[in-house]
Amino acid sequence: MEEKSVLLTKSYGGYQSTLAISANSVDSGKTHKYQKINYLSFRHIGFFIYAFTVGFAIIQSGGFTYAFIRTYLGQNGAVYNISNALIPLPYSLKLIYATINDSFPILRLRRKPYMIIGWFTALVFSLIIIAVPLPESRYIIPTNTSGNCSAKYYQKLQENDYHGTSTEYTVFALIYMTAFFMINVAIAICDCAMDGLMVQYARREPDHLRGRMQSFMYAIRQFGSVVNLVLTAFGFNWYLYGGPWCDGIGLKSLFVCYIVLAVIAIPVGIFMTDEQEVDVAISFKTLAERTWQSLKSEALQRILLFIFAVNIAQNLISPADNMIMTYWAKTTNLTFSLGNVLGNVLMVVGITIFGTYLRHYNWRIIVLSTQCIMTLINGVITFMVIFDVYRNQYFYISDNISKNVFSGINFICLLIIAVEMCESETEGTFYGIVMSVNNLGQSVGMLIANTIAIPFDVSSAKRYRHDTNHDRWMVASQELVLYTLQILITVVFLPLFPSGIQATKRLKARLGSSEKWGHFLVYSYIITFFGTIAYSFISALF
Repeated sequence: MEEKSVLLTKSYGGYQSTLAISANSVDSGKTHKYQKINYLSFRHIGFFIYAFTVGFAIIQSGGFTYAFIRTYLGQNGAVYNISNALIPLPYSLKLIYATINDSFPILRLRRKPYMIIGWFTALVFSLIIIAVPLPESRYIIPTNTSGNCSAKYYQKLQENDYHGTSTEYTVFALIYMTAFFMINVAIAICDCAMDGLMVQYARREPDHLRGRMQSFMYAIRQFGSVVNLVLTAFGFNWYLYGGPWCDGIGLKSLFVCYIVLAVIAIPVGIFMTDEQEVDVAISFKTLAERTWQSLKSEALQRILLFIFAVNIAQNLISPADNMIMTYWAKTTNLTFSLGNVLGNVLMVVGITIFGTYLRHYNWRIIVLSTQCIMTLINGVITFMVIFDVYRNQYFYISDNISKNVFSGINFICLLIIAVEMCESETEGTFYGIVMSVNNLGQSVGMLIANTIAIPFDVSSAKRYRHDTNHDRWMVASQELVLYTLQILITVVFLPLFPSGIQATKRLKARLGSSEKWGHFLVYSYIITFFGTIAYSFISALF
């Protein structure tokens, strides 16, 4: 019997909604609902304002942490790499945040209250950071450039034999890393609830529009990151943070901005963000059972393993990189920060390119080709600087800028896979699983790179000051090892990744479940997460 359907269209509250109702299933009440969301309506504009505030507030690697930890606190490349692994680690707990807001709605809402709670918590820790006195700057510059505030401050440090010992300032660095970690916990709570709401919106879109919501939301969030980077690029460009200017905003002024954003975000979340109420919340027991069923899915296990591996590969970043930047390329904090600004803009370009043109191409080819291109660009520029073929700060940071286009393409590709793997009513939890593994892979990759670099002693400033042929070959050798691993890991795990949206759906339908590998997945995640925290603190101190 041929199935007939009736299409009903209705506009309300900023939505244009289409219901495809099967004539054979009207009695059973089965409907499939498509909605075209008006992003600029009062009920939805708050969601995108939140995307901007979250983008601004995420304490990310390559932001002000370079100026503060690497220069203000005078830490070496290994400690700075540890900060890049530790500070973003709260995003590896998205599964926990998502489980809470899926299982414990507040006032019949699963997302909005947690978005508000996240910003309120960030407000509290921002006030604490402002209230605690800062130690004096321990900034050390590689060469004494006369005629600016940095040079004068460098001379002052020499006269006073620096402020504090290296160990004391490493302890300060760990204390502030912990504070930044807690800020990121708060923002991750907000971000995770926002992701769950985004998935709810995205799943209402028909197949030919899938990816539009994610691309638009992450483009706005990335714009928030750009604004943060511009502010810190100029605001931290003074002598205490490694710049030539005689004054700037500093760390405490930056967190005043966080307080202002919190004051804006909380009422926006209450009045300008739409979420459908739930009559009966899914119980924690039911959610745990569904989550366990998901984790036993061989399709999800394959994709999680690939996401973890490819993020390790993309984040095998040598601790030598920022030492090369400081001593050989002589990159200033302003140049580095503005390079990150341009890199984030190009990441938005990459996200937009994928969302507009590449969604229906083979995703395996896209992931492999972008990884190869990123590695090639990075390798050529890095080796030219190492062997003194051409040492220039703008040339050195150009690879970090250009590869952001390909990072954006890779990221949104993985994000759309996550949406397709989600199940109804557990969007936040399911999405949290995927993004937790994604973010944990990033931190693990940096720590693996730190470990690989130990025999080469590339975190020592002496190696870059001496700049002998032996020193150059030691730095180049560990870079070559990391580049090889980046490509090798991607190639080995690539067969686990589906080639597109339809391939993902077929994968879900075809593969069964494995309880043994589900247990392995859970235990491995727990051990890796706490091991990453422990390794970060131990390696920084010893």
